[in-house]
Amino acid sequence: CSKIGGLGACFDYYSAQVDVPSFGQEKAHWSKPMRMLTVTCGHNSVLGGFHFEFSEGGRWGRVRYQCCKAGGAPVTFDPRGQLSQLVSPFDGTYCPTARDASGRPQYG
Repeated sequence: CSKIGGLGACFDYYSAQVDVPSFGQEKAHWSKPMRMLTVTCGHNSVLGGFHFEFSEGGRWGRVRYQCCKAGGAPVTFDPRGQLSQLVSPFDGTYCPTARDASGRPQYG
C-alpha cells in the first residue's frame, strides 16, 4: 500500500458474482471462488480500495472495488522572479538565476 498524491476521478466497480458452496473456514470452500474474482483497473489507473461482499443465504460472493485515474508525473514550479516586498530580510532567497547545460537550475 502507498499514499499517492494527485489521484484523479475515482469510480466504483463490482466483480462478477461467483457461487460459494459454503462459507466454512476450510480452504476447499473458498479457494476456487476467490480465484474466480478478478479486479482490474486498466491503463493509467490505480486500485483505490476494495471490499469483499457476500450473501450466505444466496451463497455468492463478489468484490466491490474503486479505481482512480493516476494523476501523472509530479509537478514542480518554475519561478520567473519575485516581489521584493514579499521577502523579509530574514528569509533566504533561493531562486535559480540560470540553467546549466543539462537543464538543472543554477543559483546565484
